[in-house]
Amino acid sequence: MSPPFSLSCECGLDIPVAVGDAGGKKRCVCGRELQVPRLSELRKKAGRDPFESGVLDTVRRELRELDDHVGDFCLHSGRPTQDRLWVELICEQKRVVENRKSDRDWRPVKLLVTLFALLTWPFVGISYLLSRLWTDNSPIPDVQEFGHDRSISLPLPVSSEFHQDLSRKKLLKYLKQVPLFSKIFDEYPDAIVRRR
Repeated sequence: MSPPFSLSCECGLDIPVAVGDAGGKKRCVCGRELQVPRLSELRKKAGRDPFESGVLDTVRRELRELDDHVGDFCLHSGRPTQDRLWVELICEQKRVVENRKSDRDWRPVKLLVTLFALLTWPFVGISYLLSRLWTDNSPIPDVQEFGHDRSISLPLPVSSEFHQDLSRKKLLKYLKQVPLFSKIFDEYPDAIVRRR
């Protein structure tokens, strides 16, 4: 596979530059040593966004370049249309898991401490019992978050007369028919769709 970028030398040759060369130096066959720009600069020179962290960033950039032009024919009827049905493709959602910790495991220990306190120091034992009665013993929630919220808004070429009639299943089918959008499903096969 050829390197994704290139630099032009004063001698007129194009020198292939790999991602790993960014920020370093590269020697031309003529002997000149060239400073390789940072990766963000190489990406800009190649007509890309400075940073693309995944397929969603790539699709957003390509949509901007296409000026949201994803087709002239309605995906539902096959007739020419300039109408767009905007949908939101939810690729990943953050999951929140709540584990409830209980202090039940400590009850035998607490009972022994209370008995000891009652037998040795009546005042301390009574104080402890009263404090336990007034203390909230409900489980302590332990919340963990997994994943990220990732979604993208996409225009589907669908005549406005069909906008309300389409099910989510149909919308997913039509999204997969647009070549630009179909690559999202390679990375997020379980993505779900909803109307905006």
